Amino acid sequence: MWVASLAALFVVWGYEWIPRLIRAVGRAGQTETVEWAVYMSLLAGFPIAAVIVALVLPRLRGGQWATVVKGFLVLVALCYAILFAFHGRLGLVAIALIPALIIAAFAFRGRDFSPALRADAAASLGAIVLVGVAAWMSAGSFVYWTRASSWFLASPFRLFAIVLATAIAILGLPDPARDDDATSKSNEGLRVASGVLLAILVAFSFRTNPMVEFYHWGFWVGPIEQLRQGGWLLRDTPSQYGFLSILVPTVLAGSAWQSFWFFQALIYALVGWIMFSTFRKLRPGVGNLIFAFVAVFTALFFRPRTASLILPAQMTPSGGAVRFFWCFVLLAWLLAEYRAREDGRVATSSRLGFPMAGHLVWLCSVAWSFEAAIYCSAIWFAAFAVWLVQRAHAERVAGAGTRTIVIGTLRSIAVPLAMVLALCAVVWAVYVAILGSPPDLRGYIEYGLLYSRGFGALPIATHGAIWYLILAFFIASTVVVHLLVDDWRDFRLVVAAGAWGGIWSLSSYFVSRSHPVNLLSIAPVLLFALAALMLVMKKAPMARWKQYARVAMIPVFAIPMAMTLGHPGLLANLEAPQLMPSHLTRQAPLMDAELESLLRDSGATPNDPVVRIVDGRLLMPAWHGANGKRVLSTKSWLPKPYEIIGTLSPDRRQTYIERNAERHIGGWMVNHQTDTVRWFDDHLQQILRTHEPTRKLTRGPWILWWMSPRDGLTR
Repeated sequence: MWVASLAALFVVWGYEWIPRLIRAVGRAGQTETVEWAVYMSLLAGFPIAAVIVALVLPRLRGGQWATVVKGFLVLVALCYAILFAFHGRLGLVAIALIPALIIAAFAFRGRDFSPALRADAAASLGAIVLVGVAAWMSAGSFVYWTRASSWFLASPFRLFAIVLATAIAILGLPDPARDDDATSKSNEGLRVASGVLLAILVAFSFRTNPMVEFYHWGFWVGPIEQLRQGGWLLRDTPSQYGFLSILVPTVLAGSAWQSFWFFQALIYALVGWIMFSTFRKLRPGVGNLIFAFVAVFTALFFRPRTASLILPAQMTPSGGAVRFFWCFVLLAWLLAEYRAREDGRVATSSRLGFPMAGHLVWLCSVAWSFEAAIYCSAIWFAAFAVWLVQRAHAERVAGAGTRTIVIGTLRSIAVPLAMVLALCAVVWAVYVAILGSPPDLRGYIEYGLLYSRGFGALPIATHGAIWYLILAFFIASTVVVHLLVDDWRDFRLVVAAGAWGGIWSLSSYFVSRSHPVNLLSIAPVLLFALAALMLVMKKAPMARWKQYARVAMIPVFAIPMAMTLGHPGLLANLEAPQLMPSHLTRQAPLMDAELESLLRDSGATPNDPVVRIVDGRLLMPAWHGANGKRVLSTKSWLPKPYEIIGTLSPDRRQTYIERNAERHIGGWMVNHQTDTVRWFDDHLQQILRTHEPTRKLTRGPWILWWMSPRDGLTR
């Protein structure tokens, strides 16, 4: 338990000492700065400290120093935990003790309790119960709107849901004390059932209702529509969520709404297949089959937002599978490599070589989006670094010289740098050849930098949902350190390092904006990374730490399942009637009647370019069409939704306004006198530098302008 204790002290002491260090150098030490500093310390300091304790100290004085340091770490962390519990949380400890004892009973069933082993068994049992209590209290923070114990115990149905979810997790996750794979038999019925359940997950990916959330979908549909009008990414069309992730749905058939629906549904189907297939490898049997289906169905497709609100994950694509797709792909590919090597089969990358295949997958993530590049870089380069060290050792054992090893390592490191430079060169050449000007690469990174610098930031509730994330980090760190100690030359450490890097990097999504909903968004990737760790630790030498890791993982998987299964809104969500894909936009809100009458009286039609200057639900709502249909405007003369540039700095906003003016397109500008963007006059002055209002109409609180490019060339 010393690994988790060390990580916990980095967090606790970081919150205490980092502000003092910042103030000592004359800075303010604001909350956001402290949070990022603690987060970075888990990358820069914690791994170094863990390696020193795990590998260096055991070589000193016969390992006595290592024993003393490890004991000190566990003791100090335990003291903090006791103080935390006595600070009004003894009731929660008592409640968490119940599932911890149940799981301990399962862990010890069939064990030898002869007199010679009783003391050892008692110590192990006590440690398992302690880990279980801490894990259940930490995982329970995932229920962020109230205490998990209060929410689950308030209703017999929710109590049944948490009991059921716990049982599913116990039966579905592998038991390190038993080699289920050795005794498993081929079962045709299970294969058929697996195929049926996988087909259900795939079909569920293509649901159409409730699905279209006007605000969140707008940040994908808006750029798609602008590209179809002749816009260019990295030029006049800003994209908050990526490059390739916008280009792919743009070329698909149908309206922007339909093409994005199909694109997102396909991504969900692929991720559902990847998760289900991986979870099925954890353990044979019916229990794991149920676990694989329920875990994927609940975590991937639903977001319990409050005690009364649960939403399909597809309603908010910015926090769904589209955003994190390449994290799943990269981790799944690393697992495929590991299983091929373990089974003695030809590795999937045999034709390209392991690093080259990994570089290509990583390069796809770079083209996908800036955020995907960050997350996948942490996954791939953590795994790649371990592989380089292992290869260097193997070459030295084979007799290679130091110079040869160093040159080979430097060449390997240079390959991904050359590949990403080549990708930039290709994009640059295309833009110069077609547009006559190079791409604006700042457009690729600016939204990632915007949020990392504190835009939309929320402080972390230190007693809240963050502990679910920290628990996942504790587990991953424990597995990596012990695999490092067991045999650092084994390929399983490559996979484990990638999973650890993924969990750490994805945590930045929560650190940058610490709303618990963001934790709901990354939960499927966290669970998938932990499943990858369980797969690689299955065949590691038997040790107690494996049992502790499994005990801690059970609530990590059980809580998300129980939150969805026990949510009162789940049934209504499942019973919602589905729509034809062509009728997706029936879910769009209708336009205010007063605004629509103003537009129609001015001669405006749904085919005219129009933009509304406002924060909030930004795209223009639907017009009332014939026979009750809803008609959406698809054209714009500025980037839409307007917030996509409204959140940028004034100089960048002006850049996009000017570049859109170069297309010589005029259009309607809509504004509400009270429900409008902050500092509307400043925004208006920027627009007036390139456009002039040739008509102005008002009705009630609404103001309508026809804006023409200042050179007067409209079309």
